Amino acid sequence: MMFEMVSAGLTDTGLARKNNEDSFLIDHPLLIVADGMGGAAAGEIASSIATEVISSSMKNVKYTTDAEITEK
Repeated sequence: MMFEMVSAGLTDTGLARKNNEDSFLIDHPLLIVADGMGGAAAGEIASSIATEVISSSMKNVKYTTDAEITEK
């Protein structure tokens, strides 16, 4: 059974902050959302680093295919 996933990302500064601290990464099958630190110093850097580190760490993970799941 195959399925298609369509994804998109958007961040918004909102009304309370002057800068956007949120980050996201779309690299199928990996989707990452990193919420900023709510006005803490360098929150935008923290969320950006989080997406980079998670993405880099996941590059070595073997994903299970639909065929492998069906066999089990």
